[in-house]
Amino acid sequence: MNIHECQDTAETCKALGDYQRVMIIRALTGGERTVDELVGMIFMNKSTLVHHLGVLERSGLITSRIRDRMRFVSLSPTAKTRIAAIPSMTVGDGGSKRL
Repeated sequence: MNIHECQDTAETCKALGDYQRVMIIRALTGGERTVDELVGMIFMNKSTLVHHLGVLERSGLITSRIRDRMRFVSLSPTAKTRIAAIPSMTVGDGGSKRL
């Protein structure tokens, strides 16, 4: 893993460092959702959800668009690859031991 991959993995881990954001990501694996749909699925108040969506969007894990006064949210094209890279981190003697 080069330094840029390590930085990207650290940013991804930071963005996923709250269980509520992990819940949002899991809800979005089923496809694009509106903010109101996510509120109903995750049982989180709207202001808290919008805060967490901002963190995830700034990290590049999700994208959003507005249509007819509704905000639609989806996983970014790179989200699955970035999240999948997390368990591939290694520790120990030269990286021979997987986490």
